[in-house]
Amino acid sequence: MRNKTLVFKIFFELLLVAVFLAFDLLTKELIYGQVIKSGNDIVVIDGIISFTHAENTGAAWSIFSGETLYLGIFSLVLSVVFFIALLCLTNFRYKSIRFSLTLILGGALGNCFDRLHLGYVRDFVELTFMNYPIFNFADSELVIGLSLLLFAIIFLYKPFTPVKNEKKTALL
Repeated sequence: MRNKTLVFKIFFELLLVAVFLAFDLLTKELIYGQVIKSGNDIVVIDGIISFTHAENTGAAWSIFSGETLYLGIFSLVLSVVFFIALLCLTNFRYKSIRFSLTLILGGALGNCFDRLHLGYVRDFVELTFMNYPIFNFADSELVIGLSLLLFAIIFLYKPFTPVKNEKKTALL
């Protein structure tokens, strides 16, 4: 019975990773593709958010610009590390930590796919009310996942501390 539960838990969490990855890739294909095809930005809410297109060959805020292959390999290695962590934590009692790892993994794989397949990351969400870099849903998954992970580790996680056994002495 325990093995079935464990297999189900792993399957469900990998399914979540696949859903997050698919959502990112589908939005990039549909929205980014539509913006490219039309040649015009798509205004979602005037003065607040619009869809545009940007080819990011770097990481967040275009740091390490032009280092796409190295960033792709780095993303792939980190994805493997997070995947192993997700598998190792299947019996871990904090679901928020495991859920955050699924978000991080889905986002990392989405941007990794773009870097290794296209040579750049497709960014398209623009917050027009503020000066903020254009981003995509994989970036959002990464930020939300990392924020949730930090929150869970700082505020929720209580490491297991064994109770000290006191020696009982018999009264004579």
